[in-house]
Amino acid sequence: MPGNEADLDRSNPDAGSFGFELVDADGVELANLRVRGAQDGIHAANGADSDGILL
Repeated sequence: MPGNEADLDRSNPDAGSFGFELVDADGVELANLRVRGAQDGIHAANGADSDGILL
């Protein structure tokens, strides 16, 4: 629903800081989120083997 989101503020914009780091995370759904204050809000590196991710 619009306006009903969780707010995740990492307050750490340094390199390597992530709100969520997906590693071998199959079938994960992330919804209604506001992710800020990190280098990446949602990070999945090449070869992270995370399949079926729904954002």
